[in-house]
Amino acid sequence: MKFKKFFVCCLISVSVIYLAGCSAPNKNTAETDLINESRFCIISEDIFEYSDTTAIGLYTAYDKKTKVMYFISSMVGVNGRGSISSTVMLDKDGKPLLWEGELK
Repeated sequence: MKFKKFFVCCLISVSVIYLAGCSAPNKNTAETDLINESRFCIISEDIFEYSDTTAIGLYTAYDKKTKVMYFISSMVGVNGRGSISSTVMLDKDGKPLLWEGELK
């Protein structure tokens, strides 16, 4: 249980710093500026416990300017070390997959 809380805190921090969500609840924080200026919007997220000391976060996001969709994975351990990788999602013809939903 302690690991899950730690992982969630790390994952939230990493998400705000690297991906920055679509909206911000408080306009008086530095995080709000980062979120509002971010080009990326997270569409979905899943968190899995990989082991007793490591967890994996899987995200789907899109670029607000180009609408190109990305698959993003992150791995965080209890020692605070982790990694993030992103991959452009492709359609059946090998072209970048574009977000067709409402822009946030």
